[in-house]
Amino acid sequence: MWCPRCDQGNVRPATIIKTGEFVQVCEECDALWRSDVDVAPSGFTDFKTYVAPLGLMGLWSELEMLSEP
Repeated sequence: MWCPRCDQGNVRPATIIKTGEFVQVCEECDALWRSDVDVAPSGFTDFKTYVAPLGLMGLWSELEMLSEP
């Protein structure tokens, strides 16, 4: 899916390794959508901001990228 926020990258399904939470993240702008939010121009959070309260740095190595559905 093409990112509706930046219009420059693909939105990929992933799991946050530390929590096992399913999310979707743009490969280009790092916009993150939780599983209960539709991927849309609004409703996203910056990946780094989202994982900071978990003690994570917002690195792609903290994600397990999943196959496209």
